[in-house]
Amino acid sequence: FLYTPQSNIRDIAIIPAKIDAEVLAFILTDEAIYPLRYWLTNESYDERKASVKLSETKTVFVDAYLSFGDVVYTSVTGKRNEVRNLRSFSRNDAEKVGFYEKKSFDDGKYLVMSEPDFTALDLDSMLALQALIDTKNARRKPPRAPLIEYQDLNFYYDVIEKLRR
Repeated sequence: FLYTPQSNIRDIAIIPAKIDAEVLAFILTDEAIYPLRYWLTNESYDERKASVKLSETKTVFVDAYLSFGDVVYTSVTGKRNEVRNLRSFSRNDAEKVGFYEKKSFDDGKYLVMSEPDFTALDLDSMLALQALIDTKNARRKPPRAPLIEYQDLNFYYDVIEKLRR
């Protein structure tokens, strides 16, 4: 299996998010996990493939470049076609690289590397939340004090009319 990142931003936010300087892809075999590092580059995106030598007899090909919007990441230096300095971890050491198999989906198509930002509420939690909202909304605040206090002003309209003439 090859799991490639699908985003370079960690959170959903109103302000512009900080773009990661590097992202990880993972190559999974029966024996080991290989984290494949992609880093920011100024090069333009290319659909070129890069070879990854997992053992003397096993080589796989991965995308040399990943693109998220206008941001491009690469896994090879210069115009090389081979990924260098690839580290391997046994399946027992998977948590050292942030890989948790328990978070992969049953079909193996998607892999989640962190806790979810959003989760669905069950019915009991949703009813408890709605009850809390209803009690908070039931409270009424006293009306605000007026900015200018009431004053019983007496206008002398007859004097004003005489002055206008």
